[in-house]
Amino acid sequence: MARTEAPHCCDTPMTPIVYGMPGPELLDESMEGEVELGGCVIFDDAPMFRCLRCGRTEGRLGDVMDEHFEGDSWG
Repeated sequence: MARTEAPHCCDTPMTPIVYGMPGPELLDESMEGEVELGGCVIFDDAPMFRCLRCGRTEGRLGDVMDEHFEGDSWG
């Protein structure tokens, strides 16, 4: 997963937050600080990135889900 620059902390990369049950590879990435595990409960306001320097979060998971399912009919 790609990191994005934190606009509030100069050049500190923000760490992606991954939701759901992690497998062995994802656990390793978490231990190395490449991703942060967000847990198994997923909600619209869940953040997508966290700055490891200051703890600030950015993004909203619901925005990505809205874009992904835009135009789909569910019945």
